[in-house]
Amino acid sequence: MIFAFRQGKHMLNHAYYEKFKDNIMTADCLGGKIGVHEKRINKVLNEIAIDPRQPNDNELVRAKAIAKDKYLAVCFIMNSDRRRYGALIRDIENEHTRGTNSYPETLTAAYDYL
Repeated sequence: MIFAFRQGKHMLNHAYYEKFKDNIMTADCLGGKIGVHEKRINKVLNEIAIDPRQPNDNELVRAKAIAKDKYLAVCFIMNSDRRRYGALIRDIENEHTRGTNSYPETLTAAYDYL
């Protein structure tokens, strides 16, 4: 649902944002674990946990939330209208290949990019 949903060429950014969030909520209600993958969680734990090999419950919950937010932010940008935002996507990808991570880290930040 979220992976196939794309911003149409006439869809306003706010409408795209709201529909995207609705799709996330639907997936969550159906038991989806979007963006919560072990490698992503471990990467975040390495940044936030006192001992990443033995995180406490709060660190683990926080790491899952951060991993999910980052994943959804990138998904939101990548599924935006390529006619309007293709140059933005290319710029972000090019910066990443040069070692600069300018991908948004939250869904709100991704919306602000547009």
